[in-house]
Amino acid sequence: MVKSWVITGVCLIGAGVLCCTAAIGAGALNQQRYREKLHLTDQTDTPSENFTAIQVALKDADLTVQTGESVSVEAENISADCYDVTVRDGVLRIEQRSNDLNQYTLIHLGGFSIPTAKITLTLPEENYKSMDISASYGDCTVDGISAQTFSANLDCGDGTFQNISTENYTAKSSYGDLQLSDSEVKDSLSVEADSGSVTFARIDIRNRCQVQDDFGDVEMNAVTCGVAEMTLDSGSLTVNRFECTDEDASSVFTLDFGNFICIRSKLWNSSISLDSGDIRTEKTALYGATTINLEFGSASLNLLGTSGDYSVGQFLAGGAVSGGGNVISISGDSDANVTFTEVP
Repeated sequence: MVKSWVITGVCLIGAGVLCCTAAIGAGALNQQRYREKLHLTDQTDTPSENFTAIQVALKDADLTVQTGESVSVEAENISADCYDVTVRDGVLRIEQRSNDLNQYTLIHLGGFSIPTAKITLTLPEENYKSMDISASYGDCTVDGISAQTFSANLDCGDGTFQNISTENYTAKSSYGDLQLSDSEVKDSLSVEADSGSVTFARIDIRNRCQVQDDFGDVEMNAVTCGVAEMTLDSGSLTVNRFECTDEDASSVFTLDFGNFICIRSKLWNSSISLDSGDIRTEKTALYGATTINLEFGSASLNLLGTSGDYSVGQFLAGGAVSGGGNVISISGDSDANVTFTEVP
């Protein structure tokens, strides 16, 4: 009896493979056929009206924003009756609305897939008043944009933002990774991620850097800000050559489950709290008054400078490791090890 079931299963699998092969050979998964079946088309718009702000609202398309000599909006594999490009009241608006066919553009099977909607926005190099991007499904790439305010809100998809110059920078993602790099923020930056990693590289933030990630790691490399506020529920925070420049402000780092690794960095007046995780610093300066609270974990601090530059006290064990102008207080049920390095 068992043997007959095995034979039947093998036959069914073989039949399935043959059917898929036949379907592919017959062109059932051919993208051009689906374009025609779903009434998808390509479209290019070149708005001639003047505008100072940009609003993009997409349902299920990949978006690329780039700079060029003139304005153009190129769309591939879209439903024309659910897509508009307009200029009104000084605002360039690109809108892709939902319809009953949008869900099919999300189907992928191996190397074959329903055609993915793609929109490429090309803008001249100007300082725009604002750029506001929202997308439900799809990846977003923005390169080389200058605007007084920049905002990107992604529901499901990865975001890559580079060479952005703005006063206020906001990026949000529900499901997907975020990468921010090579940018200048004249005031504040705020990043929120529900589920996904966040990576920063070579960013200068004049004022506040605020990061919240519910589930995912955060990495920063060569980032400067006035003051930082970072909250991670489940994920590790790694900063390399990270610097807080406001000597009078207090930065806050709160991690529930994850490690805090700080390499060749400079922090002022920091409050560091870890519920379950370790903190490790390497050639890092902790200036001003620093408090470290560890519920479950250990502290391994390699501080930039000499023992005379710091006063380190571990409340749990009592006593002072060294005495100096910068005060570091360590509390919680944890072990602590402190060393010093004079050369950056």
